[in-house]
Amino acid sequence: MEYLVPLDSKFLEESQRFITNHERYIDRSPVLPIGTKITHATFGNGVILSIDEGQSCYVISFENITTPRSVHFNAPLKIVQ
Repeated sequence: MEYLVPLDSKFLEESQRFITNHERYIDRSPVLPIGTKITHATFGNGVILSIDEGQSCYVISFENITTPRSVHFNAPLKIVQ
């Protein structure tokens, strides 16, 4: 590809950093099914109640929180047996 004017290397570096930081949001597919028992580092144990694919989130009911929380698909959740 040819440009009319040379691109500033700082612009290229910032663009690459932005892409790298946002690639994790590309995969918007849920991995865990409804009803899965999980644990979250901050919220503790919970159960997936529903899946909001539009927001790329699980809706989870946690044991120690009265209101269900939306947690992004890429959040570090561990399955509890």
